[in-house]
Amino acid sequence: MADRDQFARYAELNDPDNAELKKTTARVNDENIVEFEGIIARVGWPGKSLVGTKASGEGLPQVYRTQFHQVDGEWVPRPIEDEANVDARRKSVGLGPLAEYHALFKQMHARKAKE
Repeated sequence: MADRDQFARYAELNDPDNAELKKTTARVNDENIVEFEGIIARVGWPGKSLVGTKASGEGLPQVYRTQFHQVDGEWVPRPIEDEANVDARRKSVGLGPLAEYHALFKQMHARKAKE
């Protein structure tokens, strides 16, 4: 789900006037909502241990390393808990490997900076 979502958004970001890509992103959003609703119905709303943004905002290490910040003009991940096992944790919740996410994040922000 996460990869499908990010690829749709990245494609649209690179061709913002493409009506078909806008439709694809909207369809992926709709599919994600249905999938999220099913997950929440089965396991409930995620508890504090799954909310990396809150941890990052409070200066605590992230769990899934989804938050980045700029250091000397370069996007770098914020600190993470148990870095050696981050990809296993990401995979367990449907996220792709951190290296792929970081590369996509940098590409998206490089594109935004050029505009």
